[in-house]
Amino acid sequence: MRNFLKVLPVFVAFYCMGFVDIVGTAVNYASKDFELTESTMQFLTSMIFIWFFIFSIPTGILQDKFGKKTMVIASLLVTTFAMLVPFIIYNYYILMIGLALMGIGNTVIQVSLNPLLYEVSSKGSYSSNMSLCQFIKAIAAFLGPIIAVFFVRICGDWKFIFIVYGCLSILSGIWLYFTPIAESHKKEQPASFSSSFKLFGNIYISLMVIGIFIVVGLDVGMNTGIPSLLKQFNLTHEEAIKGISLYFIALMASRFLGAILLKKLSASYFLLISAIVTLAGLLLLILSTTALLAGIGIVITAAGSANIFPLIFSLSIEKYPGQSNGISALMIMAISGGAVFPLLMGIFTENFNVRTGIVFLFIISVYLGFISIWNLVKSRS
Repeated sequence: MRNFLKVLPVFVAFYCMGFVDIVGTAVNYASKDFELTESTMQFLTSMIFIWFFIFSIPTGILQDKFGKKTMVIASLLVTTFAMLVPFIIYNYYILMIGLALMGIGNTVIQVSLNPLLYEVSSKGSYSSNMSLCQFIKAIAAFLGPIIAVFFVRICGDWKFIFIVYGCLSILSGIWLYFTPIAESHKKEQPASFSSSFKLFGNIYISLMVIGIFIVVGLDVGMNTGIPSLLKQFNLTHEEAIKGISLYFIALMASRFLGAILLKKLSASYFLLISAIVTLAGLLLLILSTTALLAGIGIVITAAGSANIFPLIFSLSIEKYPGQSNGISALMIMAISGGAVFPLLMGIFTENFNVRTGIVFLFIISVYLGFISIWNLVKSRS
């Protein structure tokens, strides 16, 4: 019971981590409000994810000094401020600033919260807890578009969602502050720029970090690209936006199922299955001729990719637990793939068509199949 009381506020913080996924809804509404091109819309998305590359390692260093819990609380304060900025003043440039602050806050929380979960997880339950927490995070992502549409219908303004998210961030930070958690950072090798980058000399960590770079790019590309894809089938803007919720429903279901299956199934085998299903879903999206087929492709892609991030993260941390701060910093730095690949996807879509953007996502996702096979071979050798 005592351990559960420590885990619960960490779970709630993971829910707040999911607020960053409002980016898909925000940029699509901004695209309509400010008449943005596809590439400009994806550039707005990059304002969140570029900060993962810049602030991940400094966060890993700071959490060695101040502790993981303190850094998570600080990130929730930054997230609250990020939500207030575009609500008070709404134009393209202020929204860009708000998304940048959101990206900084989310960088800090992802670097610190994932290893904090390791501190409160019982032995052998970390992989399962990671998938469960990603499920909780996906609930926030799923509800985001629905809450935004609700405020459009009730108040005529989708931006009231920022107020809801800001209040929840504050409450989560207060709860975590009053929850005692013993951290093991003194037993770990202190993180530094040199020690973190030195981890790239480990081929296992290097390949896994690239895997995070790819899967986050895929996730953000799907998040922001789904409405454009569905509009090809003559759906309205609001109907197409709901396609994002369809994607996150599948993510939620798959992560919840993953948390159960990982109690019995090897994480290495599950990673391979996830990669194969992801590629199958993307292929169906490329070949889809109706909104129904596209919807099925969206669900299959989400179901496959849902657990890849927590699987890669947990496999790496469990293999090298004494270097969790440095590994966490590199893994979260790789979330900058959410800035790079969607921007490239937007360029392909703008210059060719939406399907070309999906083909691009399929090509980069082949790498996920490669590392899943490689990891399985290494785990059996």
